Amino acid sequence: MRYYKSLIEKRILKTIIYIFLVFAAFSDILRIPNTSLTLFRLSLPIIIGVVLMHQKYGKWLIGLTIGLLLLTIVQYIIFYSVDRTDLDFSSSIALKFFVLYVLAFVVFLLVGLLKDYTKQDFERQGFRFIVWLGLCLMFVTFLHYCDVKYFESHFFGALIPDNPNNYGCYIAALFPFLLINLKEKGRMRDKIAILAAFIIVYIRDSKAALFGMVLVGVVYLCISRPAENLKKLFLYRCVIIICAVVMIVGAIIINPKINGYSLQDTIAQPIIRILTDNPYPDYESSISYRTNTIIYCLKKLVQTGFIGIGVGNTGVALKRDFPDISPELELAKDSPFLSLHNSWLECALDLGIVVLIVYFILIKYAVKLYFTKGKLTNIEQLRVMFIISFPIWIMSTSGMYTLYYLMIVMAYLLFSNSNAKLEEDIC
Repeated sequence: MRYYKSLIEKRILKTIIYIFLVFAAFSDILRIPNTSLTLFRLSLPIIIGVVLMHQKYGKWLIGLTIGLLLLTIVQYIIFYSVDRTDLDFSSSIALKFFVLYVLAFVVFLLVGLLKDYTKQDFERQGFRFIVWLGLCLMFVTFLHYCDVKYFESHFFGALIPDNPNNYGCYIAALFPFLLINLKEKGRMRDKIAILAAFIIVYIRDSKAALFGMVLVGVVYLCISRPAENLKKLFLYRCVIIICAVVMIVGAIIINPKINGYSLQDTIAQPIIRILTDNPYPDYESSISYRTNTIIYCLKKLVQTGFIGIGVGNTGVALKRDFPDISPELELAKDSPFLSLHNSWLECALDLGIVVLIVYFILIKYAVKLYFTKGKLTNIEQLRVMFIISFPIWIMSTSGMYTLYYLMIVMAYLLFSNSNAKLEEDIC
């Protein structure tokens, strides 16, 4: 009797965790209209209680929070008393960004809890959950597009979905899972899902996500087949990449347009300007703004010795140093900080060496698997596709620490067993 009671309690807790993760993933629309109160935030007392009642994860949450607090204090002291004495410290901004980072930790730990409750089924169940949640996000993205284009934004009303680039990021994060589904099942619905992902990202003009998904496809071609010997390893892992690079260079030379923007203006020119430290003379367009801010932040990262300037201070510095933003950006002009729209670089500048070490570990892991292991498991394929493409499709997003679907995917890839089987009823 006690065994069945314990089993029921575990199932209830597992269901509650899934519900909380759905609240997090759809926090932009699952909210009280015209407020910042989302169902996820309203559920935080229960969520944190659930995490703290499990000793292992409670210790992790407390440890991560204290570690972030100590790091932030040191960075803020250096930033405001040494680096930028011209800026005033804002406790409200500091608290806001600190809490946002902690909430990202909470989502990670919820996925870890889910692993403990699902045991050996975590990989299969988590895979299904990520795919179906991602497909729902795709549907919301398409529905929002139709709402804006054909129904004068009356469908969602005050519940305004997040910006298209953030949703494009979600679709790009989902894309490796769709490819694994197609490889294992080969069903028509998997092909339709992949085609729909490309169409939705294209019509929503999420160029970074589109380029990232193309890169995912190229990497998938390289790693999806087992390489039993060095010849096949070189053929699959090197020759295909070289051919892809040649095709990309050829496409840039031909210079087609995507939603009115040429490839040279979108890809080639920004890369050349970043590599040559040659910012645009003005930064009113999205491309020139992102190019100039990337150059600025890379230089700032080096100038500060990779220490990091503290959570949220990237946006604060950008607001002071980039005052001439486009007049059309009303929200940005009234805000005390700006979004870099390059989340991996923002986190690197905010947190400094800590994040850079994490990036190095992840890149080393992906490169080692890619060039040395002939046959990758499904989980390993997911990780390699995700890590290699991540710097591309995350570039246009704002506030990676609030992209909770992305946190769920990253936590799943972190906690999954590399050798877990996904073939049996993946999705």
